[in-house]
Amino acid sequence: MERKVSEEAMETITERLSALDNLYFPRALQSSASDPSNRKSILHDLLSRDVPVFLERYGSQLTSDELHEFDALNDDYEVNWHLKHLRSKMSPTSEELKLRS
Repeated sequence: MERKVSEEAMETITERLSALDNLYFPRALQSSASDPSNRKSILHDLLSRDVPVFLERYGSQLTSDELHEFDALNDDYEVNWHLKHLRSKMSPTSEELKLRS
């Protein structure tokens, strides 16, 4: 069975993100992304097709609970890398704090 983010989680995440102002969209999509109803379908389509790219673009906008929804995919190298990176930014370990200073 293919592991993926649940449809319910995808709906919730894309619904919340589509309501954000100043959300980044690639130039090719900017004209269609100006319509709020299109924004959600653009986000949902990307999340369905390419989770690593979704996390790269919008991961910093996700809550820690929303990030947990991606744990089912952490055997994918790229997804796992993005999750670790995003979580270390949200709550860095003391070791990471030392490295930054």
